[in-house]
Amino acid sequence: MTIRTSRGVQCIGVAHSHQDQTKMDLYESRFSTEQEHYFLDPTAARDWIENLQFNQS
Repeated sequence: MTIRTSRGVQCIGVAHSHQDQTKMDLYESRFSTEQEHYFLDPTAARDWIENLQFNQS
């Protein structure tokens, strides 16, 4: 994932949520990173993104 700053806003993480478990399992195994994860449960996605730790420069 490329981190960019636009208008003073910086993306520090991405939480994807979708009802297709097969798709989310595949994406999680192939594409997830420390800052990006794939979830079946939207509540779990929200919990993860809201608790994501980051370093401010």
